[in-house]
Amino acid sequence: MEAESTETLRNDETSQEYRVQVSTKKAVVEQMNKYKEVLKMVMEGQAAVPEETKRLLLQELLTNFEAAVQDNVLVNGQTWDEAPEDEEDEAIALETLLDDTIVETSRRRRRFPKEILPHVVRSLKAERKLMGLYEQAVKPEQVTRDPEQESIMSSLSAAAPGMVKQAIQVIKSSDDEDRRLKKREKNRVAAQRSRKRQTQRADLLHETFEYLQRRNSQLRREVDSLSEERRRLSEALRTHEPFCPIMHCSSASSVPLNNAISCLQPASVQ
Repeated sequence: MEAESTETLRNDETSQEYRVQVSTKKAVVEQMNKYKEVLKMVMEGQAAVPEETKRLLLQELLTNFEAAVQDNVLVNGQTWDEAPEDEEDEAIALETLLDDTIVETSRRRRRFPKEILPHVVRSLKAERKLMGLYEQAVKPEQVTRDPEQESIMSSLSAAAPGMVKQAIQVIKSSDDEDRRLKKREKNRVAAQRSRKRQTQRADLLHETFEYLQRRNSQLRREVDSLSEERRRLSEALRTHEPFCPIMHCSSASSVPLNNAISCLQPASVQ
């Protein structure tokens, strides 16, 4: 008897669920990230542990912590691996919201025209009633014609064709004036361009004239320099001529050039 009661108690303990119930994975992941940061701060505070050992211990600790949390959590009655991701839940929620919106819109389209129809009917009836109360203040046969007004209207009717012709002439004259103004503006622009071209041409001619003047002055200076050099060479030649044996040999006898050159050679020793 005691064995049976013990077995029943064990079965009850086994059937009882001790895992934490949650609705989405997102909240659990946020809590795990917070506690992971705490574990990282604790491990970083261990200055006596080498860095490589600290890194391996932290990695193993975080892995075991995450696995333990996932094993002890039920997401909408499902285990962590069987539960859908948050993106799928959001998509399902959006689809449900869209379906609800479509259903509500269809319901309003069917209901609102029926609710508006009585108000429209009452408005039309009231308008018709007001139109029935309308009465003409003066009947057409009771209106008397004013001779003065009739004469004014007839004079206006007679003057209308002439006024139309005058208006047409005014419009034509305004068009002609616009054309004249456009032509005058075009001539003004053309004259301005012509003056600009003439000014540019005059500037070019002036620059050419100044260049030719400078070139003429330079050539004159070169001519004066060459004339001065020719004069100095001529004076040097006249000064050198009495002492030049070539000039004496060539002037004394009409001998060939070889003989004149032999005059310059020193006499050979006997």
